[in-house]
Amino acid sequence: MKLDVVAWTLCTLARAVSADAQDADLATLSRRRVADLAEYPDPSWFGNISTWIDAQKPDGTWPDVNYLSGCPAQHANWPIQDHWNRIITLAAAWRGNSSIADPKWTNSTRAWDAISMGLDYWFKNDYKPAACLGDGGNPKLGCPCGTPGLWNGNWYDQAILIPQLSSAACLLAQDGNLSEEQREGCIRLSRRTYDNIDLSYGSGGILTAANIVLVLQSSVTLGLFTDNATVVEDAMKRAFRVMTFSDGAMQDGIHRDGSFLQHTGILYNGNYGKDLLNIFIQFEGEAAGTRFAADNATREAMSTYIKGDEWMIFTDRKARQEHWDFNVIGRFVSFPTQDFQASADINVNVTKLARAVADFAGPYNVTSTIKRLESNGTEPLVGNKGFWASDYMASCEAPHGARRNMTS
Repeated sequence: MKLDVVAWTLCTLARAVSADAQDADLATLSRRRVADLAEYPDPSWFGNISTWIDAQKPDGTWPDVNYLSGCPAQHANWPIQDHWNRIITLAAAWRGNSSIADPKWTNSTRAWDAISMGLDYWFKNDYKPAACLGDGGNPKLGCPCGTPGLWNGNWYDQAILIPQLSSAACLLAQDGNLSEEQREGCIRLSRRTYDNIDLSYGSGGILTAANIVLVLQSSVTLGLFTDNATVVEDAMKRAFRVMTFSDGAMQDGIHRDGSFLQHTGILYNGNYGKDLLNIFIQFEGEAAGTRFAADNATREAMSTYIKGDEWMIFTDRKARQEHWDFNVIGRFVSFPTQDFQASADINVNVTKLARAVADFAGPYNVTSTIKRLESNGTEPLVGNKGFWASDYMASCEAPHGARRNMTS
């Protein structure tokens, strides 16, 4: 009898220790995610806080933001995202996590009121028909032009863009006096895209590679906002599973030659691949040392991808600026650099990348690649590399390089 009691006690203690460790992992991830999100706003935005607060209208909108939605709205780079960018900036300053914002905004009532009004506007005007998630503008499927609410004809905005922004704003504002309606709105915008993860996103179809990971990025933030370890673990595992090798010809994802394909075989290291890399940097940087960290299958694929990337990057020696080769950014080649799209620069924080892969050892080590990327071209890559999965060849010989994307 005594032995049974001792065994029961030990099992209970083991479960308690395990639960405490898991809770500690979730708390660590949440703390790191908040710190990351506080760095999202462009540094110049924090200087506009006072102006934004003064200019905000009673309904929570701003007069200089384009709120056009529905069928007439701009499909790419939906301008309404500026509404959320301002809420995120205000929330980062209010929470006190930003190293750039004026400390006077920490716990500021004026800043909180602006955040709250901005949240209320969106949640009160959120679209209701489920069809608007991926079939906005399609009358046959239930979301015709003229359907009330804030939605875009581009599925991407409901599935990825707005949930990413709203979940970031909500996590930063989590410790504030959120109303029940605001809390429900925060959950709704991210939950409906996470719940759809195994289904079709209407005109977006079944998501693959970078697109599915972009959805999961907001899903992790949702799990942290709701303190739901199950959602966090599921989203992290799904994301890291995508960050493994894709071996089928023209299959979306990372290939063993270091190329990244999207939209059935198009070489996209410098756009969709770059997005996937940035999410990996965030996830692994936040999960390091916890049970959520990437396994060796993900490490192998990501290290291969990172090593492949540097062959596709060149340096503008006058501007001392790194850029992706136009062959690897696909349709985004036409954007001017001022639009901050794939043509602007490599859009990867190499310092954060170095931290995320700091414990990558042996065959996964990417130290030399990081060193060359950090040098901005002063330590050039020399040699030749062929990417058989994408018919791409890079030939680098200082101070010049040639890259060719073939068709076969």
